[in-house]
Amino acid sequence: MSTKRIKPGMSTKLILGSTAIIAIFILIIAFSFQQLLTKNETVIKNIVLHSNDLILLEKVRMLVERIGEDRIQNSASLAASIRRECSRRSEFLYVIVYAKTADENYFTLQQKIPLSRSLHFDIETNRTVRENKEENYVKKGLVRPIVEPVIYRQKDITWQNVYHPFTIQKRHYSLAFAVASHASLPLQEYTTFLGGIRNRVIAGAALMVILILIVSLLFHQNFTLLIRNLSRSLKRAASGELDINLNPEADLELSELALSFNSLIDEIKELKEKEKIIQDLEKKDTLNDIFKYGVNLLKENNIDDAIIIFRALILLKPESFGGFFNLGVAYAKKKQYDISEKMFWKAYQFNPENELTLQYINKVKGLRKADARHIRTAEE
Repeated sequence: MSTKRIKPGMSTKLILGSTAIIAIFILIIAFSFQQLLTKNETVIKNIVLHSNDLILLEKVRMLVERIGEDRIQNSASLAASIRRECSRRSEFLYVIVYAKTADENYFTLQQKIPLSRSLHFDIETNRTVRENKEENYVKKGLVRPIVEPVIYRQKDITWQNVYHPFTIQKRHYSLAFAVASHASLPLQEYTTFLGGIRNRVIAGAALMVILILIVSLLFHQNFTLLIRNLSRSLKRAASGELDINLNPEADLELSELALSFNSLIDEIKELKEKEKIIQDLEKKDTLNDIFKYGVNLLKENNIDDAIIIFRALILLKPESFGGFFNLGVAYAKKKQYDISEKMFWKAYQFNPENELTLQYINKVKGLRKADARHIRTAEE
């Protein structure tokens, strides 16, 4: 005879492993979203700065063209022309005039032309300087117009440096215009907005992971507690201690397991009680003693035990009027009126002259009708 093996279900390790995978997946999604936001921020910044650079270059180009229309003879007349042209343009804050030297990496700072009182540079003129940056924008400004991508800030003023070549009597200059830039404000607002989204995504992902871990740990703890209680209870039941009961406080599957265990214990108790009754019956000498024993149980309202006794009695004596009669009484007390009436009719067959049996049959019919009316009234 082959033994049927029960397929194993999910273990706690599998549940915890699945929980960890879900948590990692959530973190991966959150990290990918962060990367997408960072990339998007970089693209937006590049677009805004590129558009801003084009605008600044166009402003400086038009200004230099206007200055070029004047008859510039030296750096002093250049400074005067710049002041005159910029007097109606508030976006131009400062201009520095660099002259080319024999060494292409060094320049003479010939003029500093402040155009706004709010911006000040502490620099000296008529001295040779070298730009201390990896990208030599002053040098590049001798050849072509170029915008330094850095946005500078002094107090509440933000600006960018725009370099433009200029020639006076075959001498080459690089004009450094400090032009007010408003690109930093929308970029700062956009960065703040993305920062808020990042924080919410991080907080949401962290909260979801924490909740998943808490639920998983609670399930694991509850599962482990019930299994341990079940194991201890099984050992106690195996040792003969039947006064035990599990309190199912878990999921549906675990609750059903606990209820099945409790049902098993109840059945064992019932078998033990039946075994005791049978042992008591074996001690009786006659059928009359068995009958009296069943009647006493019925009087003590031990209906189930009494039914067992009278069932055993009619097995030993199939024509027992008293056995069937008392079974009718017992089933009537249990409100099993159909079985009760059947038992009384059996008793009547063995003793038709007993009018009490017919009275009980009529009484059972009346109780059944009254019970049916009560049920209909309750439903209405």
